[in-house]
Amino acid sequence: MGDYHPDWNPETTWVFAVGILEWENSDTWASFPDAMAGRFDEKLVDFFRFQGVPDEQIIYLQDEEATLEEIQENLIELLSSTSEDDLFILYFAGHGDWDSESGEYYFINYDANAEDRDNYWSVPSIFDDIEDNFNGSQVLLLADCCFSGGLIDELKQRDTEIAYACVSSAYAHNSSTGDWTFTESLYKGLLGNPVVDLDGDRIITLYDFARYAELEMAFIEEQKSMFLTLNDFDPQMQLARVS
Repeated sequence: MGDYHPDWNPETTWVFAVGILEWENSDTWASFPDAMAGRFDEKLVDFFRFQGVPDEQIIYLQDEEATLEEIQENLIELLSSTSEDDLFILYFAGHGDWDSESGEYYFINYDANAEDRDNYWSVPSIFDDIEDNFNGSQVLLLADCCFSGGLIDELKQRDTEIAYACVSSAYAHNSSTGDWTFTESLYKGLLGNPVVDLDGDRIITLYDFARYAELEMAFIEEQKSMFLTLNDFDPQMQLARVS
C-alpha cells in the first residue's frame, strides 16, 4: 500500500453493526439459512477490526443478541463515547419493514413482535439517537434489507448539521434479496477489489462503491440501490487503494 492512507482513520472510527439472520418470531420473520455459512456481516466487522479500529469502538450484535433493548442501549452508549471529528458507521443486515399508513420504516430486531410495531427498531429513532448523542462530525449509514431506502427518505426530512452519507440495498418501497450481494459489494470496495474501481483511477471512493452496488443490485437482484450524501459529506471519500 505504500504511503497511501484512505480518507477514514481507524482510530477515530466507530462501528455499530447489527446482523440478524434468524428471529424469535420465525413464523412472521423467515430466517436466511442459506446466508449463515458465508456471513458478510461478520467479515465486514472483522475488516474494521483488522484495519485497527479499537475493540471498544466496535459493537456487533448478531442474531439473538440483537434485541431491541440491546440495540438501543448499546447504540446510545457507543454514540455518547464519540469525540469531535469522529466518523460513525452504522450497518444493518436482516429484515426491514414499512408501515404504509404512517409511512414509517423499521429494521426488525430479533425479538420483534408482529402484533405491535412499537417494539420494532424504528428508522426515525436511529436518527434521533444520533442527533441526541453523537459528538463527531460524519455518519455513514449502510443497510442491507427490504425497504432500506427508508433511511434515505427519513434523512431527507431531517434538519441536521451532521454530515451524512447513506447507501441502501433497496429503494424505500421495495423488498430486498436474502443474499449478501450488497454487503459483499461493500466488502470488496473496502478491500480494494479492482472490480469496484469503475473509473479505473486505482482509488475506490464511496461513490465508486455506491455505483458498483447499484449495478450489482440491478443486474443480479433486479433491485435499485440508493445513495445520498448530506451536509458536505464528500461522496468522493476514499475508501481504499486498488489492491
